[in-house]
Amino acid sequence: MILTESIRNLARAPRRSTTTALTLAGSTVLIVILLALQEGTYRTLLATVLGNSVGSAQISKTGFEPDRNFDHLFDPIQILADLDGRVAAAPRLQAQVLLSTKGRSVGAQLVAIDSAREVTIGLWQASIQGGLPSTSDTVSAVVGVALARALGVSVGDSVDVLAQGTEGQLASGSLVVRSVLATGVDEVDRSFVLCSFAAADALFGSGPLAHVIVLGFKGDPWNAQADLRSLEVNLPIGLEAKPWQSILPDLFQAIRLDRASNLIFYLTLILVVALSASNAWLLTLHERRRVHGILVAIGAPRSRLWMVLMGEILMLSLVAVAMGILLAVPLLMWMNIEGVAVPGSEMFARWGLPPRLHPAIDPSNFLMPGLLVGSLAIVTGGLCTLGVFRAHPQDGLRP
Repeated sequence: MILTESIRNLARAPRRSTTTALTLAGSTVLIVILLALQEGTYRTLLATVLGNSVGSAQISKTGFEPDRNFDHLFDPIQILADLDGRVAAAPRLQAQVLLSTKGRSVGAQLVAIDSAREVTIGLWQASIQGGLPSTSDTVSAVVGVALARALGVSVGDSVDVLAQGTEGQLASGSLVVRSVLATGVDEVDRSFVLCSFAAADALFGSGPLAHVIVLGFKGDPWNAQADLRSLEVNLPIGLEAKPWQSILPDLFQAIRLDRASNLIFYLTLILVVALSASNAWLLTLHERRRVHGILVAIGAPRSRLWMVLMGEILMLSLVAVAMGILLAVPLLMWMNIEGVAVPGSEMFARWGLPPRLHPAIDPSNFLMPGLLVGSLAIVTGGLCTLGVFRAHPQDGLRP
């Protein structure tokens, strides 16, 4: 009976009901699209940054610092054997070196990699024009594209390397540019040189020792901490496993801060929309003042009048939110295929991001905006209609 009355009352004011429903549906569509684009940007950024540097997590000695050449080396063979078949893992050795050629000298970071294992993680190879050096190659190197320009070298040219060895001795040698690394990230392209562990051993006398073991988890990078805990790696004393959130705390905190600020914006937008919808309910309450007075005079309980109004609010809010989600789904599917061009693509390119953004198609990106819009609309509407409890029989006598 109450539901029937609510539907009848909504039908009696079609223009107001339609306007209120479109307002709630439009805000739902807008917030769903903005949230999906935001999450899609985060995922693309993380895939680019993590894929071109630290991976999902790393195992290293406690207190490891990348700028100190050989203070934290360890033998990764036993740990890699324990991880095989459970997660993609690859050792790396990092050293600060001086590259010289054609009268030019540039400082760089040399990274020794195991190409066979790096392929399983999926790092580097998508950005390398020419392939990774083989595990037994002692002379080939992959040079960042900006670093190659600074040195004035191209594929096939030789580069002299000068650095400090594992025992503090002077280490020198030469490497041949086999391919070029073009990640799109300036910091990587202008400073990284990749070579095999065999080449690093020939230069530094480091043998199979490594600084870190890079882990590559499948799925959402935000779950790296949980994935690392579920892996249950038995590490020797002095080694620790850290997710990318601990390795790149600045990036992690920047994304969290951006998420928080965007959430405040979404809540403000939803609150404004809910308050605008509540004006419709206040007007409805005012227009039905005589009707409510007459109903109270003939014995209708005020609680029942309020329940009828709440039925209208519930139905209109739920229908509007559902309509907004249904409209947002095809829009997001199209945007995911075509991408969204945004101004400032040059800045995106500096971080290796594509010129077009693709939204993240995730159920939570639909449910959370719908839940927030519907909940606030129902709460504000319910508060506005509490005035029906002040209805008096005398109101039915007033013109």
